Amino acid sequence: MSDIEREVQKLEEDEAWKETDEVVEIEVKRPLDKVIPVRLPSEKWEELRREARELGVGPTTLTRMWVLEKLRTMPTKQENRWRVRVLRTGGSWEGPLVAYWEVELDPISDDYTPDEISAHELLRKWAARVSEKHPGGLIPIHWFVESREAGKFNAMPFAYDHFEGKHGIENFLDFFGWPEHAVTGEPLNWLAVPVVDKRWNKRQANKGGFIQEATGWKPSILQPYVYLPALLRATGD
Repeated sequence: MSDIEREVQKLEEDEAWKETDEVVEIEVKRPLDKVIPVRLPSEKWEELRREARELGVGPTTLTRMWVLEKLRTMPTKQENRWRVRVLRTGGSWEGPLVAYWEVELDPISDDYTPDEISAHELLRKWAARVSEKHPGGLIPIHWFVESREAGKFNAMPFAYDHFEGKHGIENFLDFFGWPEHAVTGEPLNWLAVPVVDKRWNKRQANKGGFIQEATGWKPSILQPYVYLPALLRATGD
C-alpha cells in the first residue's frame, strides 16, 4: 500500500487526526479572475515600468492599483454629484448640491456662540422677536442651493417668493443650466435635493442652527412657512 493510499484509508476511517494535531485557520482570498489587456505606446510602457520600480511593485500590479483607485473615487449613481453648465461662458463645474434653509430672523444667532447661550434660550429669544414681525404665526422660510465644494450659493429655483417679485431676486437657474448627474446624465429632481442639517452646540454652530438643535425639526424641501405656535408647543417651549 502506497503512502497516499494509507492516508486515504485514515480519512475514510476517521483516523486522520492525532491528539497532538492543532487546528490552523487560514484566510483564502478571492482570486482575481478577470484579465484586461491594455495596449500602451512603448514610451508609456517604459514610464510605467520606471514608476513601478520606484514603488517596488511590478508594472501590472501598479496598473491594477491605479484602476482600482480610480474606480473607488468615481461617483456612483446614488452619489450627490452634479455637472452644471455656466450660462454666461458655456463652461461647466461639478460638485454636490444641497438645499440650505433660513427661517426668517434666524440669523439672530450671529450675535452669539453656543458657549454664550443654549439652543433653547436662543429659540425663545428668536420666537419673541419673530412673533412681533409675524403675529399670525406663519414664519417665512427662505431657500438657497449651495455647492460648498464649487463655491456656489444662490437662491433656489421654484421656492415661494416671499417678496412677491419686489426685489427681482435671481435664482440658480438664472446663472446656470439644469444640473445633470455626473454619472448617469439624468436631470436633477429639485425636490430630491438633500436638506442640510443645522446645529447649535460646542462641535457645530450654524447660522440659525438653534432651531433644529432645540426642536429636532428642519423643513421639508421648499416648505414655504413654519407655524410658530405649533413648533413651540410640540417642543414644550
